[in-house]
Amino acid sequence: MLHNLNILFVIFQYVLSDLINGFLIDSSTTTNYPSVITDKHYIAVIGLLMEERQSRHMLEQVVNSLQQKLQSLEQKHISKHIEDISALQLKVNTLNASCSLCQNNLGDLKSKFNDLEMNYTLLKDENQKLSQDVAILRQTQSVGNIGTLKQQVQATTNRVKQLEYNNTVTHQDIIALSKRTNQNEMDITTCTSVGQNLTKQITSIKQEFLKKTQNDTAIKRLTEDLDLRIASLEINMTFLNTQLASFTHNNQPVAFTAWNEGGNVTSDKVIKFNKIKTSIGVSNLPAIHSTGTFTVEIDGVYIIAVTVNSDTNDSAFEIYKNNTPLSRVYIQGKVGHNDQSGTSVVSIDLQNGDTVSVGSRETLHVEMGWSTLSIIKI
Repeated sequence: MLHNLNILFVIFQYVLSDLINGFLIDSSTTTNYPSVITDKHYIAVIGLLMEERQSRHMLEQVVNSLQQKLQSLEQKHISKHIEDISALQLKVNTLNASCSLCQNNLGDLKSKFNDLEMNYTLLKDENQKLSQDVAILRQTQSVGNIGTLKQQVQATTNRVKQLEYNNTVTHQDIIALSKRTNQNEMDITTCTSVGQNLTKQITSIKQEFLKKTQNDTAIKRLTEDLDLRIASLEINMTFLNTQLASFTHNNQPVAFTAWNEGGNVTSDKVIKFNKIKTSIGVSNLPAIHSTGTFTVEIDGVYIIAVTVNSDTNDSAFEIYKNNTPLSRVYIQGKVGHNDQSGTSVVSIDLQNGDTVSVGSRETLHVEMGWSTLSIIKI
């Protein structure tokens, strides 16, 4: 903008110099008519230039102030200044309207300036013609025409003075018009620059709002996606905890050993091993004590070992899973002889709720402390 002001100032000096050299100090006039440009006029022109310089300095201060306000506006949070943005937009519209009005006034001023230039050219030509007429009259030596010549000279002198006065007024109008034109052009330039800067600021703010909205949408989507992932992780964690609990439960050691209390056991009846010696990982001991049946609580592979000592001749026993025989053992012996023992060891996969029992094939007598049942989870 300062560059444009320098250009306008150079143009103004060129026009002013042309006016001074071509119009106010006309080389065709004689020494009897003093020049229009005087020290007062020169001082006035210098004063105008100083005023123009001061006005330009004030305009620079106003522009700097506006730039500082714009920078302050940029540093503030965007979402807190929507009303300021609307006010700035209104100012931009007002400045645009002012710019349009200034442009219209500038067009009118240029038209008037052109008219004044035309009038100035006509007056200059007329003044030159009058000067030529005066020169011709001075060369006239006819005595009879002296009175007429004096009248013509007086009329010409009056006409020249009128023209000089008109030229002076015209010059002052031209100076005022030029000053007003320069001021209007500077106002238009300032308004246009401020309007462009405000438009850029508003566009930047709108883009930042749009970007913020897009970022908020992306963050919302990311949050929803994270919530889904967290929910999925929670489900997986619950499943893993269940599996871990099941794995921990299934990997608990199970060991059970019990004796039979002794006595006779009738055919197809359960041999109760209810005198418990070892119990690890078994909680339903009362049921085992009352029924003599072992109920599986933890899934796994088990080893079942049964030893039955009897003094009954030709006795036998069986190991059952859910009342289904797993093994059969025959015990051979004679009454009155030493007791005989039979042992059976089996391995089997048992699930929670399965039952294990030992039953007699024949009525037999079991010796206490010599018959055992052991169940071990491997």
